[in-house]
Amino acid sequence: TSVGTLTATDEDSGETFSYSIVSGADAARFSIGGASSDELILTDGVLDFETQSSYSVTVRVTDSGGNTYDETLSVTVNDLNETPTDIAPNSFSINENVDTSAGVSVGTLTATDEDSGETFSYAIVGGADAAGFSIGGASSDELILTDGTLDFETQSSYSVTVRVTDGGGNTYDETLTVNVNDLNETPTDIAPKSFSINENVDTSA
Repeated sequence: TSVGTLTATDEDSGETFSYSIVSGADAARFSIGGASSDELILTDGVLDFETQSSYSVTVRVTDSGGNTYDETLSVTVNDLNETPTDIAPNSFSINENVDTSAGVSVGTLTATDEDSGETFSYAIVGGADAAGFSIGGASSDELILTDGTLDFETQSSYSVTVRVTDGGGNTYDETLTVNVNDLNETPTDIAPKSFSINENVDTSA
């Protein structure tokens, strides 16, 4: 990709110039190209500010008389606001028999983003059980479940899709699972409550 067109300053009018890469920390990634062979070409895959924020290369200009001048040029990679790439954790667990009628936090959400110092907001955007969820907590980053008293035997897991939005308005959606832990519960009945047996039966044994 051409990062720009080179021009040279020379006291002689009507000069012609040729350019070449002669050194620099990133010389291997540069070449001279373009229709007039005066463009600085960078070849280094997909650029990533967080991996390398600038490049340095020394270019030589040669005039028609063979005179040369070298200058070190820098190419700065602009830092763009990138999309979040993950929401974690992607699964939570909560014990059955918990009464969630008033809303219970099942955990705190965190987002992954290449940009440092980002701020995030979360929203429920879908999922089979979206109606039972909301976002809350002091920092508005907790996943809240509201579905009465949980019962593993009735519903053993919930599914909800959460969207994270970063400070630049970029979004990422992820479907999260909330598992209901199956507890060993107390017996609730003995039946039947009454029996009958005929008289004259010998129960000695």
